[in-house]
Amino acid sequence: MTIDPAEALGPLSQALSADGYELAIEELQPNNLRLDVRATENACEECLVPKDLFAQMAEKRLSDASGQPWKVEVVYPVEQH
Repeated sequence: MTIDPAEALGPLSQALSADGYELAIEELQPNNLRLDVRATENACEECLVPKDLFAQMAEKRLSDASGQPWKVEVVYPVEQH
């Protein structure tokens, strides 16, 4: 089944927006996305979940919507070391 990734990820995008972030979606290959989380001037740095957890949540939403496995690469505004 073909899905619209933006639609499937809508709830995650809305949650990010509430915390001052925007979600940009780039399709790398079929069922393989890059998600860029971009901070706005009102971003709540403490509000982001760990990047691995965000990737898992996105992959689950996409897989549940399509019935197929997905691979997601997440890029956060500032990578913590």
